[in-house]
Amino acid sequence: MGLGDALRRKLEFYKHKHGECQNFDNGTCKAAHFTNLKANETACPHFKAKQKTGA
Repeated sequence: MGLGDALRRKLEFYKHKHGECQNFDNGTCKAAHFTNLKANETACPHFKAKQKTGA
């Protein structure tokens, strides 16, 4: 594993949106206390995927 692989994994959150994050709550990031976020904007480094619910 090289530096490129590690960096690629570290920047994985760029593929996601705030609305897909379990820290996102009505325009606020609960992890970093960012406010005025839009659900369709690129996620921040605190991204944590929402848990899928089985139906």
